[in-house]
Amino acid sequence: MSRQLALFQSANEFPEPEPCRQTVLCWGLGADSTAILIRLLEEPTAHGLRPDLADLTVITSLTGMEWPNSVDLAERYVLPLLRAKQVRYVQIARGGASIAKSGIEVLSDTRNPTVVHTSGRWSLLQDLRLSGTIPMYGGARLWCVNCTNRF
Repeated sequence: MSRQLALFQSANEFPEPEPCRQTVLCWGLGADSTAILIRLLEEPTAHGLRPDLADLTVITSLTGMEWPNSVDLAERYVLPLLRAKQVRYVQIARGGASIAKSGIEVLSDTRNPTVVHTSGRWSLLQDLRLSGTIPMYGGARLWCVNCTNRF
């Protein structure tokens, strides 16, 4: 079966994208992912989401090294927005040193979040210590350059 390549001469010729059935946003509690989350909450249809945000799931994979200030700000300002809009918020952590053996621990799965969990059974910090790896805290944050320009 051959595939045909569609060539468009102008933006007006592009077909409207099909709406997603479910969108998952990984919220790392930092400035960049929080800004993206707030944009989605404020203008869901502008980003291909349903107006009621029923098709959005926000997930945080906890490292066990969350900054206390980030947790406080998230609980004070962002969780009330998630509650008000009834957005599904899932918090997970590793179940142990080996994901293959221990799996993933679901700390919370709710549309009425009140707390940001700061640890699970196994943390990234424990993993780093076990492997003798030191996390980097300085330097350029190049992983988010393209993301922030899209929103």
